[in-house]
Amino acid sequence: SDGDPEGLLDILSQLTIASFLLGTIGGIGALFSFFVSPQIRSYNRISIFIGFYCFLALAVLFDGWAQRVNRQMFVYVGLALVLGIGMFDQTSEKFRPDYAALRDEYSSDEGFVQAVEEILPADAMVFQLPVVKFPDAVARERMKDYDLLKGYLHSRRLRWSYPAMKGQASDFWLEPVALQPVDVMAEHLALAGFGGVYIDRYAYPDKAAKLEAAFAQTFGAQPIISADQRLSFFDMRAYAEQVRSHLTPEELAKRRDAVNPAVSVAWQNGCGDIEESPEDNWHWCTDTGELRLNNNSGRERKVILEMSFRTGQPVPATLHLESPLFSETLQVTNQSLPFSKTVTVPQGSHVLKFACNAAPVVTSDDPRKLVFQVVNFRLKSNE
Repeated sequence: SDGDPEGLLDILSQLTIASFLLGTIGGIGALFSFFVSPQIRSYNRISIFIGFYCFLALAVLFDGWAQRVNRQMFVYVGLALVLGIGMFDQTSEKFRPDYAALRDEYSSDEGFVQAVEEILPADAMVFQLPVVKFPDAVARERMKDYDLLKGYLHSRRLRWSYPAMKGQASDFWLEPVALQPVDVMAEHLALAGFGGVYIDRYAYPDKAAKLEAAFAQTFGAQPIISADQRLSFFDMRAYAEQVRSHLTPEELAKRRDAVNPAVSVAWQNGCGDIEESPEDNWHWCTDTGELRLNNNSGRERKVILEMSFRTGQPVPATLHLESPLFSETLQVTNQSLPFSKTVTVPQGSHVLKFACNAAPVVTSDDPRKLVFQVVNFRLKSNE
């Protein structure tokens, strides 16, 4: 504006209007997502810029008024009033954290992780349950996103399974292992070299009672518990040593290769992250979705794809599966339809595409387009 206050106010007004049109519900941001790309989200966060434009406009007005009346003290008083009113408007007792509860939680987490560090040797690996995506995972029961970072933040010399970056090889490995029965999961973890299992009880409806009982039976030991009774840890080194002691070096290497799948999977383009109940796990998909199979082993691999399909409607619908590896057309309803397919996966990346014409599920508490589910997916080696 070349020092022109009115020109600066015009620019700020235009920026405010443009930002509002971009971020408002049904505005330009929504149109861009619908017609161009949905990859940009949370346009409403531009409200911070709108606030800045408004404060800057107030500052320009106060500055102009001060130059006209030559009363700097009144300007300072006016700015102080704006600050005071803003603080009063933006704060309340509801926004004040419970500092005492946070201090107790932090102390409990710190003591728990230090106890784990005293048990395990330096650089030992800890497998954390539940397995959740990073970043932006779906909350589970009372466990919030990023809660599993507690181990990493309080630790100095251990390695933690969370956070494994979404879409990377380590992320592909974690989920299939965690979906196995506890005895199979424990054996896989032992062969992979893990020294312990960390559980956040807040993520489970029964506070992980059933899961911990199964681990206690498998490991022959009870867990240590955090002071606030939220976290538990199993030392699995004795169990792992027992598993490995019966194997020759060649057998051990072969078994380790078997538990590190040569073919990894990624759900994308319409299929969401894993969700689960005590009985099932599933991926919700829109009317289309993709399962990407990644074979980085250097040679073709034969695997078995096991899963079930179901919609949210009793009326039969068509589900079409299409890929360079195979094609199938199925009739699906709200009753789980088992599906199994043995395929040979060449080296590289291959996409299995889903297309379903079922009517979406309408629910008041989930804004997603929910058309069909892929239930209890398993990928097994057939070699």
